[in-house]
Amino acid sequence: MQGERAVTLSRRRFIGGGAMLMAATMLLPRRGWSFLAEPERTGASGSGPSFDWQDGDPPMLRTLAAALPGFQCTRASEWALLTDATPSDSRGAIALLEATTAQVTRAMGGIGLEARPPAHRHVAILFRRLECYRGFAATHDGFHDSNAAGHYSAHARRSAFAAPTPSRELREAIGVSRRERVDAAHRAAVDEAIDGLRQTMSRLTSHEAAHQVLVERGIHPDPSRCPAWLAEGLACSFETERSIGAFGPDLDVPARRERLERLLAKQAELPLGVLVASPHRPSHGGIQSADWYAQSWGLVAWLHRTRATEFAAYLGSLAHGSALRAAERLESFERSFGPVTALEAPWRAYWRGRGA
Repeated sequence: MQGERAVTLSRRRFIGGGAMLMAATMLLPRRGWSFLAEPERTGASGSGPSFDWQDGDPPMLRTLAAALPGFQCTRASEWALLTDATPSDSRGAIALLEATTAQVTRAMGGIGLEARPPAHRHVAILFRRLECYRGFAATHDGFHDSNAAGHYSAHARRSAFAAPTPSRELREAIGVSRRERVDAAHRAAVDEAIDGLRQTMSRLTSHEAAHQVLVERGIHPDPSRCPAWLAEGLACSFETERSIGAFGPDLDVPARRERLERLLAKQAELPLGVLVASPHRPSHGGIQSADWYAQSWGLVAWLHRTRATEFAAYLGSLAHGSALRAAERLESFERSFGPVTALEAPWRAYWRGRGA
């Protein structure tokens, strides 16, 4: 017999399968639970060739398409997306990739950095299933992060992602909502969890797309020569939950700002000299990692907004240099911005003032 069922739900429990990424979904049309209900397709179930060469495609796209049977190629002005995901996921992904490209060009052009026109479309791969993405990432890119659902490979010049992946608990809760009469609180919690999953994947996609555009259009060097805080802080600056409107380092990223405000309130932030000299990002998944990303975002956004001329010159100097050692990273930074110790007080005051 069906009846009212009150269930206490936790949004955190529902957002599984990669939502931890970066301590951070594609922007999908709000169609209920369509990303769960549409028929599943996998790369192994392809029924024949699905790739036709078009002007603007990079040479490697044909080879990549041949290695992913059953994947369709969706194109827009700036991107080619190989995918076995649902049509709604694919549309949302390519819209977000295009929007990120436009916003990187806008925001960096605003401080005098002109993006280099690409020779070909940027390439991304969207997997319907998280385990297929992780198998591809490990096999083809040597990327083994068990928390990740997306990454950019500078060597291969492409990004790869998994479509929004609900946890087992979320799937079960959706099943209950479909089969039984449930109270408003249950349904609201399920809707919130779905929205949270989509938003997390949107932030991930725009983050990795920003990495790709920034490198492939010559705004900053590839990760082997770019300081970790700068590469990740810039990518964090372009995180967004929607593919319309402006976003970038001149605008707010609420999740990063709120984390930074809490860090500053506890006086737990790294000295800027330590952050600038850091050789690499912390491992994914921990509090330290999330704090490091937030502080890197905060430094990039502050420099972009308050030291635009120096910031542009700094990025330009890195584009023609080689990989830097720790002391050289600090020296390079101070040549553009002055003694790092003199920046500590105005940087902290800016963000504490923003939170007031």
